[in-house]
Amino acid sequence: PDDIKQLKTITQVVHIGNCFQLRRISSSIGDLSLLRWLNLSYNGLQEIPASISKLRHLERLHVNNNQLTSLPIELWGLKNLEELRIESNMIRAVPTAVVFFTKLREFFPENNNFVTDSDVEGSEIPSLFKIPSAGDCSNCQGRFGKASESFVTFQQICASNKIPVLHICCGEECKSQL
Repeated sequence: PDDIKQLKTITQVVHIGNCFQLRRISSSIGDLSLLRWLNLSYNGLQEIPASISKLRHLERLHVNNNQLTSLPIELWGLKNLEELRIESNMIRAVPTAVVFFTKLREFFPENNNFVTDSDVEGSEIPSLFKIPSAGDCSNCQGRFGKASESFVTFQQICASNKIPVLHICCGEECKSQL
């Protein structure tokens, strides 16, 4: 519920799990400024709010075993993230920000619906992904509107090879710099 923001100055750990009817989490979760560990595993979540990017102290994010098809592209703020569990969802690719988490030591991407080289080759990216109409550019982190460029690369993240990474850029110049 939105009342969760009342805990913003005292809460460092939130665990909401095994609630298969839970389809969404309030965007107020981003108001928990001291949060270090967010465990939303084993729910029925279909999306994670972009406000999660405001959790500057977050070290552990567990969103495994849900019904997620994507992660928010606005994850840039999670600069202290050390552990990311996304396994057993329906995620097609991770956002660019995950590649730049310099403190990330543990990454669990298994059992997702990741695109492959052959899925991407010759395909229009918007036909493979739901491209947001606005968001943060994968390169400059500035806001983009409908005139965006999108593409997929395959990266090693921690010990995981060939993880598809969805890049959405504000224009051709930013796309060429990635």
